[in-house]
Amino acid sequence: MRNSCRFIRRTILFVGYVCLILFISMNIPIVYSSGNIQQKFEEANKMYEQSNYDSAISLYESIIMQGVINSSLFYNLGDAYYHKNEIGKARLWYERAKKISPRDGDIENNLKFVRSFVQEPEEGFLSKAFGFVLINELTVFGSLFYFLFIVGLTINLFYKNDALKLVNSITGTIFILCFLWFLTRIYAESKYVSGIIITNIEARNGPGEDYSVGFTLPEGKKVRILSEKSGWYAVETLQVKPEKILIRGWIPKLSAKKI
Repeated sequence: MRNSCRFIRRTILFVGYVCLILFISMNIPIVYSSGNIQQKFEEANKMYEQSNYDSAISLYESIIMQGVINSSLFYNLGDAYYHKNEIGKARLWYERAKKISPRDGDIENNLKFVRSFVQEPEEGFLSKAFGFVLINELTVFGSLFYFLFIVGLTINLFYKNDALKLVNSITGTIFILCFLWFLTRIYAESKYVSGIIITNIEARNGPGEDYSVGFTLPEGKKVRILSEKSGWYAVETLQVKPEKILIRGWIPKLSAKKI
């Protein structure tokens, strides 16, 4: 019994250490490999601190055009747009930053603030939990527990032990949960495309100016993009007042940006 308990403790400690290392490695900020990019980023930050937001935005966007994907970069660009009172573009870049760093408190606080401008309700618990872990993190953790499960089954063929069976049950269950979560995330991201309204716009009842106006969407509003046709997006969003209902309409593609 002592050997079994010792085995369980060692296994739990090993899994814990591996998970901790993976978690830390996946949340280390990206270090720019190019000195030119790093220099641009620092220069953009100086422009921002001097309230020269146009120059800061130009530099941040030039870095993004070079293919850099980084939550701090996106976050700073969102801040620069916010100080220019361009709420739509500010929210767009905050949302893009959140997709990279979903557990960043500063990003979440700024998103709460800009959502208040368009009177959007706060995300529910399930919605937050669903996006709390990145897809690549689910892949790594799922692969880890699958590996541990296979190793445990192999050892169990030669060494019968109740403690090992318990560990196998735990690792197998965690693997299945990670796999199902991964599939759900892949399905949701492929099926549902979200966008941000970057300028106040009238949503129409069809894809064209000839159709009647159905409702108005304020700058900064988050919408679900259902389809596109002839330069128009079919969108859906939640109307809060006077009652909570889903409303649908068509808007010009230039009035919204995909997250």
